[in-house]
Amino acid sequence: MVAVAVVLGSIVAVYAFDLTDLTGEPAPTVTFSEQYEEGEGVTITVENSDGVDGERLAIDGVDPDGAVSYGSWPTSGPVEAGDIVTFPAADGNEEFRVVWTPEGEDRSFVLTEFVLSGGERVFRVEDGAVAFEAESFDVVQQPRTVGGEAHTWEEGTDSSRQSGASSGTYLVAEPTAGNDNGYLDPNGPRLDYLVDFESAGTYYIWVRMQGPNGDDDSVHAGLEGTLASDRGLGMTVGGSGWKWTSEAGGQRVKVDVGSPGVHTVSVWMREDGTPFDKVIVTDDASYAPSGKDADGT
Repeated sequence: MVAVAVVLGSIVAVYAFDLTDLTGEPAPTVTFSEQYEEGEGVTITVENSDGVDGERLAIDGVDPDGAVSYGSWPTSGPVEAGDIVTFPAADGNEEFRVVWTPEGEDRSFVLTEFVLSGGERVFRVEDGAVAFEAESFDVVQQPRTVGGEAHTWEEGTDSSRQSGASSGTYLVAEPTAGNDNGYLDPNGPRLDYLVDFESAGTYYIWVRMQGPNGDDDSVHAGLEGTLASDRGLGMTVGGSGWKWTSEAGGQRVKVDVGSPGVHTVSVWMREDGTPFDKVIVTDDASYAPSGKDADGT
């Protein structure tokens, strides 16, 4: 399944359907990544592709400034891994959607969406640590299809969870349908955070989350698009209260940062319905956060 964008006047509604039932053919297997650089704009890169025809792809979206020109995929013929599309006029305040039109159809089906937060939002490591809220992402890559349903990160609405969340806000991958994307698969909707590391080295990722039941209790985390939690059942906690974890499969979730500067720390949905509140990245292997105000120090 993927999300279907149906335009009705000025209203855009998103639904989840099985495309084979709707169109007689399955959706293409193709994944994308996005990068924004100040002064350089946005680059969308094809990470994997089954050779979908470029003539059946397009990129649309929303630009509050009206400077970005959306339109058809720039090439015809098979789309291959490594292909790129650039938007030099983008200033980090846009939305981008890659859409696919099946043969003989006049409907567009959203393959992935990138929502930028208004320019680079960079969190700087100081004295070896940095903390940031779940909702303070730079880019979100969604929807992603897991277990046959299109999933997106949304702000949670449970008042008891909001009251215990670090800033009164938390995120959850919806719909909550008991789906998971496997312990080795970075296929769930992904939240990207830009972190400016003051030095190279090994860093440990802590996530504050809840596990209200066995179907809604795990996420993945990693660096530069690569999982660091690809063991056991990902980063998992049990119980309805907010808890910190830095383990997956009984081992620490850690990343090796090869150079000082800005790198991308990501959190993926592993199981839908998992409440997610906050992240700490630290170079102190013995550090253990406590409570919602923990900041790595």
